[in-house]
Amino acid sequence: MAGLISIAIAVCVLNSVEPSPVMRSLQAARAIAFIPCLKNSDCYPTALVAVPSDYIKCESYNCICSSNCFKLNGFICDFSVCGQYSNATNICTTASDLKDQKTAFLLSLFLSSTGAANFYIGRNDLAISQLVMTVVMLVPVVVFAIICCRYLFCNTGRGGGGHMGGLDAIGSVLIMMISGVVILIITVILALITISWWIADLVVFVNNERTDGSGCPLTASL
Repeated sequence: MAGLISIAIAVCVLNSVEPSPVMRSLQAARAIAFIPCLKNSDCYPTALVAVPSDYIKCESYNCICSSNCFKLNGFICDFSVCGQYSNATNICTTASDLKDQKTAFLLSLFLSSTGAANFYIGRNDLAISQLVMTVVMLVPVVVFAIICCRYLFCNTGRGGGGHMGGLDAIGSVLIMMISGVVILIITVILALITISWWIADLVVFVNNERTDGSGCPLTASL
């Protein structure tokens, strides 16, 4: 432990001009306790020496990346595909191909069950889940239709001609009633899940809280 402290203090002396005792202690503590940053420059990507604090800053010993040009990579900020940073002008330019918030919201509003909004922003994992949920919700309806066909329209009964005897008719009605209740319960549960997901997606897109498939924020347009 004493050796680590000595090395940390030696690095401070070599990289700064007469660091104060307080700063020397903080830098030594950072080396030992793996504190991400003490000053803004500790958070910069390796290739940069100066970045406006609006883009990168050290706050409460943690690196904050506040623009589309940088993203948090571990403990420090790194370059992001969501924007282009100019070292000459110190300006971050947002990428032109970012997905639009309003478009995503409208797709979610009208085509949520198909996963269109999440397909649009490149979140295929969420989109496929929504699509599967919709298909699963339709399965009970199809099953009920098959049961109706089997016991009402497709059953010719014992005597033929498309009519069933009294006992057969009662049995068919009971089967249809029981299966209808079970299928209705399942459908209602799946529908509630789908509606809840739809409302949650609308809230997320209105507040622009979902990133696209590359981890980039949507272009604010609401």
